Amino acid sequence: MPETLPALGVKSGLQGMGTFAHNPRMFETPEELMAKFLEYYTWNEENPLIEHKPFVSKGDAIMARVPKMRALSWSRFAVFLGTDSFCLYRMRKNMENLKEAFDYIADVMYAQKFEGAAAGLLNAHVISRDLGLAETIRLEDTNSPSKIDPNTVADKMHPDCTDEQLACIYAAGLEPPRYSQAQIDAGFPFIMPSLTYG
Repeated sequence: MPETLPALGVKSGLQGMGTFAHNPRMFETPEELMAKFLEYYTWNEENPLIEHKPFVSKGDAIMARVPKMRALSWSRFAVFLGTDSFCLYRMRKNMENLKEAFDYIADVMYAQKFEGAAAGLLNAHVISRDLGLAETIRLEDTNSPSKIDPNTVADKMHPDCTDEQLACIYAAGLEPPRYSQAQIDAGFPFIMPSLTYG
């Protein structure tokens, strides 16, 4: 493991955790596991991701630092603990006395991601895939023409995208995200792309 790691957000999440430990018995009791998860949850709330977002004010473009919700995840929890995801997986699978605590943690992570995506605080597309909610398309090899429902083709501008947001997207040299009619009808929020200027 390198001595220095790249920054992973506002604060790296590596502070105060000590050295890397691949210890499958890191926790002996559910209370120990829950105490560490509470520390991670608190760290996660206190260290949002920061987006540099352009705004137009009185005709001038300005950049602002905007805090963004950081999704809870097993891999980040593992990094916070100083271990890896596989170690947490083995503990969850093999330590029966921790099963209820792990199940509760999984429910908290799921709820935070789902609610964050539903409120437009997290990328709904990424979170829906992570939670297993993404639509899957089954491809079949047939000689007949493909049958694609036009309502599922992402070719529309989101109605909540403002002219000002559109101008900022184009100013950053990007194309605006496209949505399918099915996504718009289902209430998927408009997700402003992350804008960076060279």
